[in-house]
Amino acid sequence: MQCFELSNGLKVYVDKRESETVGMAIAIGVGSLYEDPEKRGLSHLIEHMLFKSNEKYSALEISKIIEYSGGEANAFISYDAIIIVAEVLPDVYSRVIDVLYSMYVNNKYLEKEFEDEKHVVLTEVKKYMNNPEDWISYLGLIALFGKSDYGDPCTGYPETLENISLDETLEFKEKHFIAENTVVVLTGAVSNKIIEETLKYFSNVPSGKVYRKKPVPVRAGK
Repeated sequence: MQCFELSNGLKVYVDKRESETVGMAIAIGVGSLYEDPEKRGLSHLIEHMLFKSNEKYSALEISKIIEYSGGEANAFISYDAIIIVAEVLPDVYSRVIDVLYSMYVNNKYLEKEFEDEKHVVLTEVKKYMNNPEDWISYLGLIALFGKSDYGDPCTGYPETLENISLDETLEFKEKHFIAENTVVVLTGAVSNKIIEETLKYFSNVPSGKVYRKKPVPVRAGK
C-alpha cells in the first residue's frame, strides 16, 4: 500500500493488485453527526445530488459517460462519512476521473433538480420508516444512544428534510468537502499514469478546517 500526501493535506492511498479494472473511492469525513438536528438528512441529500448536473456535466452526461465506459459508480452515507465509489476499465480512467472529480468539487446545483431529488429522498425515507424490518434498527439506536446524533437515522426525517434548502445544502458541502477531510483510494490495475492523473486532480482541492465530534456514550442498561 502506497500513500501520497498532497501539499493541501489530502491523502491518496494506492493498492496495486492483479485485476482487469480500477477501483476508486473518494471518502469525505462528514455525515449526519455533523448536521444540526433540525436539518437531519443534509448528507443524504448531498449523496443524491452528487450525480446530478454540475458546472461541467449534466446529470445525463454523468450517467452516460460512466455507463458507456463499461463502469459503474455509486455513493453512500454513514454517520461520519460520504463515500463515492467507482469501478472502471483502466483505458477509460482519464474520462471517468474527470467526471468523478467534477462531482466532488461542484458547488452549484439546479433548483429544479434539487427539489425533484428531495422528493425522491423523502419517498425513500418514508418507505424506510414504514418497513418494520428497517425501522427496528432505528429503535435499537434510540435505545443505545437516546435522542442524539447517533440516535437519529442518518437518512433524516421527512419533517427535517422538508426544511432543507438548496443554499444550506451547498454551504454544508463546501464546508466539509475539503482536502484535509478527504481520502482517495485506488486499487486494482493502477498504473503510474493513473496515479499521476489522480494526484493532479486532487491537488487542486481547497484546504479548510476539519470538524470532529466526540463519540456519544452508550446508555445501555439504564
